[in-house]
Amino acid sequence: QEAQERLQEEIKAKEQAMQEVEKRAEEREREARAEAERRVEEAKKEAEEAVQSVLQEAQERLQEEIKAKEQAMQEKEEQHAKEVEAKEEQQRSLVTKGEEEAQMKREELEASHKKEVAELKAQMGAARAALKQEV
Repeated sequence: QEAQERLQEEIKAKEQAMQEVEKRAEEREREARAEAERRVEEAKKEAEEAVQSVLQEAQERLQEEIKAKEQAMQEKEEQHAKEVEAKEEQQRSLVTKGEEEAQMKREELEASHKKEVAELKAQMGAARAALKQEV
């Protein structure tokens, strides 16, 4: 009977030892799973940060391209405005030059007309004087 009790105690001790081993194995497995999950989450976070970084760089490059294109467009608009202004100024200059030439011709014609009128008056005055002498 004592041998049987010792045997049962040994069996019980071995069962407890086996349960302890199983508990430790389960605990290690839980810790390993938790560590794996932590590493997966860390890898996800790093991947998300990398994606965000790439997206941020792409967005910055896109903003720079848009800004450069807007600036080029503005410069083209300014150049076009300058060209239009230069053409308008050239046209104004031509109009002014034409007006000046027309004014000069008018003045020349007026002077020529006055000269002819004066000559005709002189001729008429001479003809009257001649008629008076004949009369």
